[in-house]
Amino acid sequence: MRFWPIKKWKQALLVIFLVIVIVVPASFGYLAYTNREPAYKTGFSPTALNVSSVFENGAAIPTMYTAQGENVNPPLYISGVLQETTSLVVTVTDPILPGVMAWTHWIVWNLSPDQNITANTSAGVQGRNSWNNYGYSGPDPMGTRTYIFTVYALDDTLSLSADSGQGAVLRAMDNHVLAKGQLTGTSTK
Repeated sequence: MRFWPIKKWKQALLVIFLVIVIVVPASFGYLAYTNREPAYKTGFSPTALNVSSVFENGAAIPTMYTAQGENVNPPLYISGVLQETTSLVVTVTDPILPGVMAWTHWIVWNLSPDQNITANTSAGVQGRNSWNNYGYSGPDPMGTRTYIFTVYALDDTLSLSADSGQGAVLRAMDNHVLAKGQLTGTSTK
């Protein structure tokens, strides 16, 4: 006695095959679109911001700024901000699948371009991270992971609600980016 007729098994296998071949790649295509880099301002030569913190580029993020510590954002020191800059945006991501998907630890926008970002800041609009929380959620990796702190200089402020996540913020930044800088840190648990 068979559980399912052979014809049903063939149909089930066809459905599974179509899901793997069509739906899964389409999902990654959508993720790549929503997490893509915003376009620089048209007709503007992009420049680089210098971003530093209490840890060196590529070095370990101090425990205080991770989920094992106080779970507060580290200070960010930014130089090279252009005079035309109206606001800054900061993202902290864990590139799970580089170029396709990143886990957002922090997204904050409409920061003043005239000052550095202090530790445990409440400045700007603190958006929704990948945990569906507002504000900074520090690294809490399994093993060793890399985290990218990206600062964007914009020629405008963003009119978005705090419910916005990284995808919405990156799309709203299109054609407003004047400069960008990155700092990379690691965390191990």
